[in-house]
Amino acid sequence: MSLERIVSKVEQDSKAAEQVILKEAARSRSELLAQAKQTRDDILSGYRQKADRTIAQMRTREEAGLEMEVKKRMLASRRKVLDSAFLGVMEHFANLPAASKKKIYAALMDSASRDLPRGKVRCVKGEESLFSGFPAYEKGAPIEGAGGFILESQDGRLEIDMRFEVLLKDIWDRNLGEISARLFDEGAPR
Repeated sequence: MSLERIVSKVEQDSKAAEQVILKEAARSRSELLAQAKQTRDDILSGYRQKADRTIAQMRTREEAGLEMEVKKRMLASRRKVLDSAFLGVMEHFANLPAASKKKIYAALMDSASRDLPRGKVRCVKGEESLFSGFPAYEKGAPIEGAGGFILESQDGRLEIDMRFEVLLKDIWDRNLGEISARLFDEGAPR
């Protein structure tokens, strides 16, 4: 074989090998690009899912926080209404005419005198005359308040507090559920 033929054969073989290598490189390049694209898409998908979860969690926390704030404000508003109603009732009792107070005091004295039949009666300054019908009790030091009285034993060791504030607070606390239901139209008390 001549040298030219050998060179020609080697050139042909090397061109064929080059074509095979180029085809293999192109196929390998396409596979690597496809894998890289898939890896990129998987990473992006993971980040999207994580971002979506984080956004959902943040939204849930924000909604819960807003809901809590609304409940807090509603409770504060209800508290103000209840306090206002309490003060309104207290003002009503404080402004009762003397004749009405005298009847209330007589009923309260009747109840309290069973536990403390003698002693001192302490009342709001200016209401002393409303207790003139109770000779078993002498006049004690005046008290502050909307009305009512405190019975005290002679030695000062026992007291029965019948002030309007104390009585109303006790009744109010025992019936707060019903009061709240009526004020806020919540149907029957729980």
